[in-house]
Amino acid sequence: MITVFEREAAGLVVEQSIDDVLDYGRDWSDLVPDDDVIVSSVWQAAGATLTSPGQSGLVTNVFVALDVGTREAVVSNVVQTAAGRRQRWDFVVRRRVSPVPRY
Repeated sequence: MITVFEREAAGLVVEQSIDDVLDYGRDWSDLVPDDDVIVSSVWQAAGATLTSPGQSGLVTNVFVALDVGTREAVVSNVVQTAAGRRQRWDFVVRRRVSPVPRY
């Protein structure tokens, strides 16, 4: 499944339903040259539960579930390379408000 991020004043934003557990990832090839590797990837969030963090080559990923009562959560991924490069990526996961059913 491909998720489309919206760019807002707050940064990158994606919506998901409160019951969803979706995976998000980042390809770090723009940061890491061919002769370097990612040695550390740390995910953090307030207002969301993160599970199954992973890394394959230059791609990091994690599953995100919004906590009950959370309207939005900022999710962060900090990577560090063997050569000492370090960068942080943040995005907002916002709870999707379902449209009112029409009968």
